[in-house]
Parts: sequence; C-alpha cells; structure tokens
Amino acid sequence: MNPKFHSLVTLGLAISLVQGNAVPKVISASGNDCPDDRLMKSRTCKTSMENLRNKYRDTLSNLQDVLAKTIDEVDKAASRQLEPLCSKLSLRTPLIRPEDVQKCVLSQWSEWSKPQGFGQIKRTREIKINGCGCPDESELVQTVDISKYTIDNSSVADQFQGEFLTNGSNPNLPRDILIVLDSSGSIFDKDFELMKDGLEIMIDLFCGGFGPDKSNNRMAIIQFATNVTIIHEFSDNQDPRTLKEKVRKLRHYAGNTCTGDAMDVAARDIFNSVNGMRDYTVKDTLLVTDGQSNCGIDLHYTVSTFLQKKSKVWALGVGLATSPAAKKEVESVVTDRNAKHIFSLAQFTDFKAMIDNIKSRSTTDPCQKIELQ
Repeated sequence: MNPKFHSLVTLGLAISLVQGNAVPKVISASGNDCPDDRLMKSRTCKTSMENLRNKYRDTLSNLQDVLAKTIDEVDKAASRQLEPLCSKLSLRTPLIRPEDVQKCVLSQWSEWSKPQGFGQIKRTREIKINGCGCPDESELVQTVDISKYTIDNSSVADQFQGEFLTNGSNPNLPRDILIVLDSSGSIFDKDFELMKDGLEIMIDLFCGGFGPDKSNNRMAIIQFATNVTIIHEFSDNQDPRTLKEKVRKLRHYAGNTCTGDAMDVAARDIFNSVNGMRDYTVKDTLLVTDGQSNCGIDLHYTVSTFLQKKSKVWALGVGLATSPAAKKEVESVVTDRNAKHIFSLAQFTDFKAMIDNIKSRSTTDPCQKIELQ
C-alpha cells in the first residue's frame, strides 16, 4: 500500500471516532474497550463527546491543516476510497480519547410481568449511571406477545380486579366511573345479554361501593351504536339496586359502531360538574367493545384532545385480538397507551365467566377503606 495512503487511512479512521463513524474496535490507552458504533450514536454518548470536543478544540486546532495537506497528496484511487469518510468529517473537530467518556451502567432485567392487554408480557431495566452508550428509553423495555399461548382468562381476571375494580393506583379516593357499552350490530343479542349480566354483578365488586355519600363511588352509563344514549348520569340515584335495574332494562340497538361519538358525549356531557361529576374524585372510563369504530367523529382525536384530560381511559375488548386494526385503535386511546389499561377476552361468555370468577374467589376483601377528610 502507498505509505502516504496508509498514513491517511490511519489518520482518517482515528478521526472518524470523533464523528461517531463505524470502527471495528478500538482499544484505548488505558486498555478499556471503546463502545461499538451503535452505542457511540446514542444521544447520551453524543452529548458526552461534544463536551470533550470543546475541551480539546484549542489544543488540536491544527488538525484541519494537517488533514487537508494529507488529502492533497493521495492519488485519485485513494481519494475515491476515502471520499465517504472525508465527506463526513468536520475538519475542525479534534480527536477525542475514548477513555475520557463515562461508560453507561445498566441494571439487570426485571422479572417478566403477568400477561397484560392483548396477551403481552413485559420486563424492564434502568440506567444506573448515565454515560456513553446508554440506550434510548425504548430499549429499556422488552415486550413479548404470548396471546396465542393463553389457555384461560385467570390472568385477565387478576388484572381486571387488581387494576380496575379495586382502583389500585388510588385506593383511598372515591371514583366517578363511566361505563361505555358497545351495542352495535356485530354483537349478537345473546352476547349483549351476557354483557348486561356481567355488568350487573360487577356493580357489587367495586371497592367503595355506590351510594349518595361523599366517600361512595358514582356510576354513569352510556350505550352506543349508530346513535349515543346517556342511560345514567353521576347526578342520578346511585343506589346499587337502581344501577342494576338500569342495566337490566338495556335493549340491544344493533347498527354501526360510532365509538368516537360516544366518547365525545362522555367528555362533554358526562364528565361535567353540572351532571354530577365531583372535583375530588378519581375519574375512570371503561369502554366495552367488540370491534373497530366505523362511523362518527374521529375516535383518537376525541379521546386524546378531550376525554383523557378529564378521565383515565380503560378498554375491555372482546374478540379484538384477531383484528390488528381494532387492536391498534384500542391501544391508541387508552391512557398512556399502557397495556395495563386493556383487558382482552375472546368472547362475551368469557366476560360473564370472568366476573363470576372474581366474585366467587373473593374470600378476602382486597379493598382499602375510603376515608375523606
């Protein structure tokens, strides 16, 4: 190899470290390994490198002239080979020593979670020491879909009871709870009756119960298909017997699935102090649906712009796991796009069975007493 060309390649590869260009592996003077190309391009590493560039800029200011003169001396073949490298170099950027950059330290992975949402399990890790090579937030979480291997609904029942019925995140506060029921034509009459049966039993399973006291929960109900109907408001009678009677009297609408319209009514009319919403409560909305919206106003826009500013949004999806479009829609509207806010069941018989299961196995009270000052 041409000695001049060899010198240029050596210098060019060394300087490429400054810009984060790919190098196979570099051993620093201290013997520590420099992070590989993927790590060198992480945002935290770039920040650290920029700080060091500023530190050494004055002492290596002649680097531009040295590199410029060397490039002029190479033959055309060498220039063509080096063009991709040289075009990416900033000639005023000094050489940085890899050992001067603090390396990233990560924790071990956590245990895998129980299945959530549409049958996903998750584990996480944390950044213990922020430095060169630290990954983006997306690389601190691993998610695996195991829905095709799920053989029963026990994990969904655990999640539904622990997250939604007991209000695990705010156990000492009363709640204003809205149930939004899909009554579209894709749901058979017998399945709609199963939905009603499950909801009627579920009324007795909420921690804090329902009633007129400040420490009681309140429930509102919306039913929708092509049109939206407010069945019960927070300002209406909250005696559990009245709530159950309202549920028993529900009739299947059939028609389209205008979910966006229902969520718009929820945001504008239900979560409104004029209609009984209280300012000191936890607000929760549970959407029970079997399919993707196909009419009315945009669901995602309505929920993200209006409803989520007033209420946490949950979804109980029945038969959605086999529909990628319906899954994506539900995932886009629940609070924080978090799988723990999604409960997925294969059919409406599973919903009724899940509620019966939770009721029968509740041998100990999982609720904490609500005490308002």
